[in-house]
Amino acid sequence: MHILILFSLSCPRGEAECILAYTQHIKIRKDGSLLVREDIKVVASGDKIKRGIYRDFPTKYAGGRYVVKFDVRRVLRNGIPENYFMRDIRGGVRLYIGRKDVYIKPGIYTYTIEYETDKQLGLFEDHDELYWNVTGNNWVFRIYKVRAIVELPRGVPKSRIMLKAYTGSYGSKGRDYKSWIDRRGRVRFETTRSLDPKEGLTIVVGWPKGYISVPARLKKILESGCPGGERECIRSYVQHITVKENGTLLVREDIEVVGNIYDQMNGEIRRFPTHITGRFGIKRKINLKVRRVLIDGKPVKWFVQELKDWVYILKIRSFPSTAGIHNLSLIYEIDKILSSDQGRDVLRWKAIDDILVPIYNLKIYADLPRGVPRSKIRAYTESDLQGVKFKRVPYDKKNDVALASVFPIPSIADIDLTISWPKGYISIPFQRKISEFLEDFKEVLPLWFAVFFLLIFYGISWLFLGKDPRKGVITPLFNPPEDLSPASMRYIYKMEYDDRCLASNIISAAVKGAVKIKQSGDTYELEKKGGEQSNLTSDEKMVVENLVGKSLQSYYTINPVFESLHYKLKKQWGHLFRKNTKILYSGLILAILGVLVFSFIGGIISKIFPFLIILGVFLVIGAVILYLVIGLISALFDFNDKVYKLVFIVGMMGIFGLGVIFFGDELMSSLKVFDIYTLNFFASLIFIGLLFLWARRYLPRFTKKGMNLLTKIEGFRTFLITAEKNRLEKLFPKDSLPKIYERFLPYAMALDVADTWADKFASYLEDANYKPDWYEGEVKDTLRIYTHISNNISSATTPPPSSGSTSGTSYTSSTGGESMTYPSESPPGSKSGFDEGGYSGGGGGGGGGGG
Repeated sequence: MHILILFSLSCPRGEAECILAYTQHIKIRKDGSLLVREDIKVVASGDKIKRGIYRDFPTKYAGGRYVVKFDVRRVLRNGIPENYFMRDIRGGVRLYIGRKDVYIKPGIYTYTIEYETDKQLGLFEDHDELYWNVTGNNWVFRIYKVRAIVELPRGVPKSRIMLKAYTGSYGSKGRDYKSWIDRRGRVRFETTRSLDPKEGLTIVVGWPKGYISVPARLKKILESGCPGGERECIRSYVQHITVKENGTLLVREDIEVVGNIYDQMNGEIRRFPTHITGRFGIKRKINLKVRRVLIDGKPVKWFVQELKDWVYILKIRSFPSTAGIHNLSLIYEIDKILSSDQGRDVLRWKAIDDILVPIYNLKIYADLPRGVPRSKIRAYTESDLQGVKFKRVPYDKKNDVALASVFPIPSIADIDLTISWPKGYISIPFQRKISEFLEDFKEVLPLWFAVFFLLIFYGISWLFLGKDPRKGVITPLFNPPEDLSPASMRYIYKMEYDDRCLASNIISAAVKGAVKIKQSGDTYELEKKGGEQSNLTSDEKMVVENLVGKSLQSYYTINPVFESLHYKLKKQWGHLFRKNTKILYSGLILAILGVLVFSFIGGIISKIFPFLIILGVFLVIGAVILYLVIGLISALFDFNDKVYKLVFIVGMMGIFGLGVIFFGDELMSSLKVFDIYTLNFFASLIFIGLLFLWARRYLPRFTKKGMNLLTKIEGFRTFLITAEKNRLEKLFPKDSLPKIYERFLPYAMALDVADTWADKFASYLEDANYKPDWYEGEVKDTLRIYTHISNNISSATTPPPSSGSTSGTSYTSSTGGESMTYPSESPPGSKSGFDEGGYSGGGGGGGGGGG
C-alpha cells in the first residue's frame, strides 16, 4: 500500500521529487515597491525534501553596495502557518521553511511565501519597467508549470503595456512561454514546457510613465535641490582634460554637490588607477600629482592613499557639514596613461568610478596637442549600465572633444571615455622612454638576468672545463680496441652507465662460450658451460660468477650485479672523462632559484599559483590513485615494465582529460591571469631548460687519453656501420661469417647499431640455417634474439611496482550550500529587459531553492 501511495505521488517524468506548479502574483504599488506571493506545489518523497524546502532571494548587488529589501510577511504549508527562519548567504538571504526536528511524510505540499521588496523597477526616460526573475535559476528540481501574474498600478491602459519573457538556464533567451492581459488588466505569463533544474522564467513588463509616484519626495526635492528628490546627489560634474605634447594630462574637475556625500565615502573624492595595461599586457605605473583641492573656493587639506596594484584614492580631511549645495574643485596632473593601438595614440579615461549618488549632468571636455585634425579624432564612452548615453556638444575654439550626458547617471556607475588620434603629435623625451622601458619590464628583466647568468656560467664552464681535447682522425678498426668488453666500450662511449651495459656483457659471455642463455616460458637463466673462461674480461667474469643459475628477470637477482658492474666500470674507466655534474646542476639550481625569487618579489608567482595548485593537486591525487590501481592490477596479471609504463601514461592522459572536463572553468579562469609577465616566467624556465640540455651534452669532457680511446671506439663503430657484403667476404672467410656476426654482436649492441649489424648478415645466416649454440629457447627469430634478452634484463633493473588496495564505504552528501550565484552585479532597474541584452535570469528577483 505504501508503494502504491508513493507511485501515485510521483512526478510526471518519474522523478522522486519535483515542483508541479510554481505560481507567483506580483503587485506593483504606486511607490514602486512590490508585494509578492508565491505558491510552490511540490512532490516530496523524503529524498531532498525531508523537513521542508528553502528559497534563496538575491538582495545584494554591485558588490553589496546596492541592497534591496526582502521582508517576509507570512509563510504557509497547505494553507496553515509554517515555521521558518532566514540566514544571510553570499549575495542575499535564504529562507528555510520547516522545523529541524520534524520530518514531513511523503506527499504533495503547497508552500506559500508572501514578501515585500523594493528598488526593483527600472525608471527609464520613456517608460517604467519590471524586469523580474520569477523562479530564479538555481532550483534543484524540475518545474512542470510556471505562472506569473503582474498587477500594475491602477489606470495603466492595456494598449500601452509591453510584454516580453525569457526561459531557460542563466543567460538563455528561450521563448517557451505565452503571455496575455486578462479582463482585469492583469498581465499573465505561463510556460509552455517544463523547466529543468537550473532553468527559470524571467518576465519583462513595461508601461508608460506617470503611474509610479512618490509624493513624499516633493519635500526632499525642495530641501535638497536634487532633481530626483534625493537627499544627496551631484547636480553637475565637469571635467576639463588637457593632453600635453609630452603625454602628460592636466585635469581640472568642477563638481556641484548636494549634501555631504564624501563623509559616507570616508572622505574619498576621486579614484585613479595605479597602473595602465599597455602593449603586450604590460602594466605601467601611473604618476599622479595633485596640484590643488578647493571646496567653495577655499583650499582644503588632502592626501593620496595608494592601494598596491589597484588604485590611488584622493581623500579630504573634512567636508562642510552644512546642508545645501557645495562646489568642489580639484586640479591634478597624471602621466603614463596614454597607450597605442593600430597606429594611433589612445587615451582611456575613467570618468566616473562607483560614486554612491546619482549624477544629473556630466560634461567632459578634452583638448589635444596642437595640430591634431579634429576630423581624425575618435571619441566614445562606455558604461556598465544601460541607458547611460552621451551627446556631442558644439565645439569651441579650445576643446577638441566635448561630450555631455543625455540622461541622469545612476549611482554606482562606471563610465569610461576613449579618445584616439593619429600618432605623431605626442613626443616623449628619450630619457623618459628609457625610464619607462625599465619601469615596464622591471618584473620581467630579472628573470632574463637569471637566464643570462646561466648562459655565461655554462659558457665559461665549457670554455675552461668542458672543451674536449682535439680529436684524431677516425679510421675504421676491424676489432674492438684494447680488448675492451662491450660494457666498458658503452660506458666510455656514452659517458654513462645503463642496463644495456649489463645486457651486452651477458650476451658477450654467452657468445664466448662461458655460459648458455636458457629460456623457459617467460624466464631466462644462465647455465654454466664447461668451456674455458680465460677469454672473458674481468667485468664479464664478475657478471657470469654472480648470475649463473639465477633468473635474469628478477630485480632482486639482477640489481646487485647491475650496481656492482657500474661500480667496477666507474673505477676502471671513470678517469677517462669528467662529467662536470656539480657545475651542471649548480648553475641550474641557481638560475631556477633566481627566477623563482624574482617572480615572487615581482608578484608573478601569485598570479599563476591558483592554476598550478588546481592542476597540480588534481594530477598528484590522480597519479597516486592510478599508481595504486595499476599496481594492484599488475600484481594480478603480471604486467611487464613497458606495459606498466604505457598504462600509466595513458591513465595520466585520461586523468588530465577528466581534469579539463570537471575543472575546465577553474582552469580557464586561472589562465585568464596569464599576461606578458607570466608568459616570460614560463619562457625563462624553458630557456633555462634548453641551456641545461645543451650543457648536459657539451659540459662533459674526455681527458686526452680518453679522447684517444674514444677515437678508436668510433673507428670500430664505423666498421660495424659501413661494412658491406663484398668487404666482409674479403676480410673473413664466408663460412666464418656467422661466428663473426656473433663475435661482434655484443659490441654492436653496446654502440646502438645492433640492428644495422644484424641486417648485414641476414642472408648469410638464413643460408646457414643459423641457430646459436649459446641460446636455448622458444624464440623463432634467432637473428634478433638479443632484443628479447636485452628487454627482459632492462625490465629487471627497474624496481617492481608496489600493489595496494583500498576498501570501505563512500558516502556523498548533497546540500544546498551556503551561497548562490545571484543574477547580476547590475542592480535591478539599471538595465531594460526589452533590449537585446535581456536574458533568462536577468533583472531583479530570482534566486532558487531546494529541499
